[in-house]
Amino acid sequence: MKRKTASTSSKPVDLTQPSTSSGGIDLQGLLHELRTPVQAVIGHAGLFDYTQGPEAARERIARIQQGGVWLRLIVEDLALREGLATGAILVRPSWVPLAPIVDEVLDELADPFPKRVRAHVRPAMVWADPRYLTTVLAFLLHNALRLSAEEPKNAIMLRGAVESKGCYALSVTQPGPLVAQTQAEALFAGPDGFPVARRLPKQGLGMGLQPSREILRRCDGDLAYRTRPTRFVMSLKER
Repeated sequence: MKRKTASTSSKPVDLTQPSTSSGGIDLQGLLHELRTPVQAVIGHAGLFDYTQGPEAARERIARIQQGGVWLRLIVEDLALREGLATGAILVRPSWVPLAPIVDEVLDELADPFPKRVRAHVRPAMVWADPRYLTTVLAFLLHNALRLSAEEPKNAIMLRGAVESKGCYALSVTQPGPLVAQTQAEALFAGPDGFPVARRLPKQGLGMGLQPSREILRRCDGDLAYRTRPTRFVMSLKER
């Protein structure tokens, strides 16, 4: 059986001081403690060889990985919201190649979500913090995959190309429409803006959207919701 190397490393949010803003609880300390076991679940499930074994076993392992990755993103969402609000997170953009970031996220999806994402991304140098751009892209793709779980044959499209001079657009399609264009801002409103999401039949709608937009704006970019087709579009500076 082919073996993979389990990884229990995570990409910790850049926190310089513990936070106790949530009712006296050291939220960042708690989230840090959660990362290690969650990453262990993902890493050890990744030891399974998806090319062998009965289909039922492959599906169970895939579900374990899917759940582990989703839980990790919940932790990252909470950590980013807290860190951005308190100033503990420092977003440091620079000119970085986009291709390795896209490849890293797609590699993580390859086993738990086989052949679910189709990518057509033009290589580019973009102005971003690579640590957090990776997380933003993971949020958007996992949201789309979670919302389309009942329609596994429908591929999620990831497209990237120069939109105008100096501006690169990276978009992730969503099964939709999710909400009307006039309600789009509610998706980025944070926890208090979730009533719109709760009225929808499918959950997981707003995972990471609020901190993702804030991170991109700190890199002179943006995140927007569009319809026809339904998609989230990241705008990035490009050279």
